[in-house]
Amino acid sequence: MMKSTTRPLPYYLQCFAKLNCNKQRGLVAPHKAVLLIAVMEDVAHGIITNGFVPVNDRMVDSFNRVWERLVGESSVFNPVFSTPFYHLSSEPFWKLMRTDEYRQQREYSLPRLRESFYGAKLPDDLMGYMEDDGCRRLLTKVLLERYIPNSDDDGIIIYRPIIAACERAANICSDPPIPPIKKAK
Repeated sequence: MMKSTTRPLPYYLQCFAKLNCNKQRGLVAPHKAVLLIAVMEDVAHGIITNGFVPVNDRMVDSFNRVWERLVGESSVFNPVFSTPFYHLSSEPFWKLMRTDEYRQQREYSLPRLRESFYGAKLPDDLMGYMEDDGCRRLLTKVLLERYIPNSDDDGIIIYRPIIAACERAANICSDPPIPPIKKAK
C-alpha cells in the first residue's frame, strides 16, 4: 500500500524529470512520458477519477493517440503500451495492482499484462496534481521538454516564475539543468 504522505508538486516534477528510461541508438525512449501524458489527458477528461489506471482498451487507445501526436513514425521506437505500463513500476509513484493470476516475468505482452495486473494505482497527492490544470501543465511540460523535446507544447503556457518557485520549494534548483534529449527521426 502507498504511503498517505502528501508530497509537494516539485517532488513529482523531479520524479517525472528523472524517469528511468531505456535508451536505443543514443536516444531516450519516450514510452513512459507518452503513457503519463495519456494518463493525465484521461484525468483531464474525467475518464480516470480515482488514481486507478486500468489495463484496458481505452487506456491503450489513449497511449496510441498521444504517441501518434507527439512521437509519430520513428525508426528507433515502436508504440508498445505494455512496456512502459509495466516498467513504470520502477518509479516511486506507480504501484501495479496484481491479479490472482499474477505471474512474474521480465517483460509482459499486452495479454500477459492484462492477465497479471488489474492496472496501476497513483498516490492521491499525484492524482490531485493531475486533476489541477496548472499542476498538470507543469507535469506535462517536464515530460515534453525532457523526453519529447521537439514536440509542440499543444498550447501549454508555462510561467517561468512558477517553475522557479517550485524548484526553490523542493530545494532542487541546485541541480544542473536537465539537457533535452534528441528526438528519434
